[in-house]
Amino acid sequence: MPVKIHAIGGTSGFFRAGDEILSIDGRPVEDQLDVLFLPAGEESAEYAVRRVDGRTARRRLRAE
Repeated sequence: MPVKIHAIGGTSGFFRAGDEILSIDGRPVEDQLDVLFLPAGEESAEYAVRRVDGRTARRRLRAE
C-alpha cells in the first residue's frame, strides 16, 4: 500500500500534500517504515509518486 503524504511545510520541493509514494529505487513502499529505511545509507534515491491528478512522477533526490 503506498504511503500518502498528508501535509508538508513550505511550498517548494518535489513532494506535495496528497501525493502517494509508490516506490523507492524501484522497490515498492508498503508502509511508513519503508520510507525511512529503503533509502537509508544511500547518497541518493529515486522516488516514484502518484500525484493527486493520477499522474506518476519520478525524481532522484540526494541525501543531505
